[in-house]
Amino acid sequence: MLIKQVDDRSADVSTLENLLYHPDAKQSIKEKIQREIRFIQSGAKGENDAAYEINFHYEKSKNWAIIHDLRIEDGNRSAQIDHLLINRFLDIWVCESKRFSEGVAINEHGEFEVFYGGNPSGINSPLEQNKKHIAVLDTMTREGVIKLPRRAGFPIKPSIKSLILISTNARINRPKKKFDGLDSILKVDQLKSHIDKEFDSDNNFLNIAKIISSETLKEFAEKLVSLHRPIAFNWHRRFGLAPIPTVIAKQPPGFLPQAGATCPKCGQGKLECRSINRADGTETNFFACTLHPTHCTGIFPSVPMTQPNKLNETKPQTPDKPLSNQEGSPCPRCQTGKLVKRPGKQGKPPFLGCSNFPKTNCRHMENIR
Repeated sequence: MLIKQVDDRSADVSTLENLLYHPDAKQSIKEKIQREIRFIQSGAKGENDAAYEINFHYEKSKNWAIIHDLRIEDGNRSAQIDHLLINRFLDIWVCESKRFSEGVAINEHGEFEVFYGGNPSGINSPLEQNKKHIAVLDTMTREGVIKLPRRAGFPIKPSIKSLILISTNARINRPKKKFDGLDSILKVDQLKSHIDKEFDSDNNFLNIAKIISSETLKEFAEKLVSLHRPIAFNWHRRFGLAPIPTVIAKQPPGFLPQAGATCPKCGQGKLECRSINRADGTETNFFACTLHPTHCTGIFPSVPMTQPNKLNETKPQTPDKPLSNQEGSPCPRCQTGKLVKRPGKQGKPPFLGCSNFPKTNCRHMENIR
């Protein structure tokens, strides 16, 4: 039974990609952001590969419950568990998935090294990491935060086990001298055979006394998922970048927004005409910077010129310039197109529209007076 899928990290990746265009992001910060993006994408790839293998073997079985991406909190401690496999004997496998593209080496002391470009680099032990996850899970079951199934009025104690799942295409260099936990490190495609072997070697006949129904198993797994507390990353703060608020920029005195003009908010992008469809079916036009919303979020409402704007005009109107609301007059929205006569549809009268449509986003229309 699949109870919870892997969380989608595309929103985090999108936010980080936008931060690469932040005006205060120096090259050193951009490199850190790019490393974070690669880390998230690689981790997501490893988790998805492991989730596929787990789902392939156990999703259709009513004797197993599957939970992916579970984050639980116990006071100041938390556990970000990649995968949980639970059977009707209340055996719980806590699985930590790792994707090492060039492989991993483990020495007899339980120290881990991964390879990037052929060069080794030390990392935190996944075994110790999973021990912390298990410690949080065990405490929450013993203290009753996680409600356990009961038999004859007594809670059934779960058996919590650790597995480290390495991506199938990675090599694993193991030490000759074994240590406790080494056998729990395996490639993800060996997961089922490992669990089957461990299950067959367990001859404790008392286990049959604590078997629970499929319905109880599902209920227990759903209670676990109800404790899921996903973390929301503040990526701006993490990289020391100030968040850019989304505001409507104030028009400087005498400024009339028009397509192609330099954005007065950031001074880098150009203004372009955009439109949105409102709930009442009408369409509203506005000007936005070409860099919106990556690092310039100011937008300029498209409105007729105000009296102060008119007073600040220095160019006099020439007598031969076409009047407004006539063919050939400038488009009042984008200022670059001309008004042209267009036929109405479905028996409606003709109207004036911008000559730039549909080449640009300017959709200005007005009735012929």
